[in-house]
Amino acid sequence: MFSFLLFATPGLAQGNQVAPGNPRCTALEIKPSTQAKYFAAHPDDLERAKCMLDFYARRLPLSDLRPYRIALIRWVITHYPDINLENYLDQGLDVGTEAVPDYSEIRAKLDQFFNTPYTAKGICRDCTGVVGQYVQGNQPDQQVAYYYDWTGEAWKTQRLTRQIMSTLYGSDRSGFAFPGMDDQGSTSSWYVMSALGFYPVDPSTPDYILGSPLFNEATIHMGNGHDFTIVARNNSEKNIYIQSATLNGKPWNKPWFSHSDIAGGGKLVLTMGPEPNKQWAN
Repeated sequence: MFSFLLFATPGLAQGNQVAPGNPRCTALEIKPSTQAKYFAAHPDDLERAKCMLDFYARRLPLSDLRPYRIALIRWVITHYPDINLENYLDQGLDVGTEAVPDYSEIRAKLDQFFNTPYTAKGICRDCTGVVGQYVQGNQPDQQVAYYYDWTGEAWKTQRLTRQIMSTLYGSDRSGFAFPGMDDQGSTSSWYVMSALGFYPVDPSTPDYILGSPLFNEATIHMGNGHDFTIVARNNSEKNIYIQSATLNGKPWNKPWFSHSDIAGGGKLVLTMGPEPNKQWAN
């Protein structure tokens, strides 16, 4: 299980990434004024979605691109086509600067999503494992708890992933119950990866997105002779928030890491606490 997840994901990313300024995107470009409406109607047009990101990538240094994940943008335009994506992505951004866009509208929509009671009467009316509109028991939602990591509120991802693991799994007499369908292992693998402290949200990238680990220490044998170890200091049921982190002995202030960071083995050390450190990974 671990080897598949850790080695298959980077392969997908290397084959599908679109480099900034790629000329094949020219024929696929859409006017900014109609982008949101188009992608709301064509949420599976991944090639064109990548080219939309390419359009914005030309205005940004590569170091600033990582927050613009296709998974987040596709989710927003599918569920909330009224959002003006051009304003959202362009605000405060100039080539060569370290400015960060205003994520307040996205955070507000995510907050709404997780706090609006689930009252479905049609499709998925019998779904289980819900947190607001979020349904852990139905696979299309399972990445959304990690989206806060791209909005400057990584602590909400830490809180939500712990909440989901502690309240929505193991609820039957045997202690093995899933909060809905497992569907070829997706719901159980979500738990395994999240319990380790990270999850591969977007399979088109080689990145692993941080949550809040259940284990004080866990080691993954990579399959190439190297090990990757995750250590959670001061970890407990109350100490669910990351206070600080180091990766391979160096300070780490990002709510994700790339496969290249651990391909030769490595060690991620998270210091946990009972209150959110809202400055970490902000």
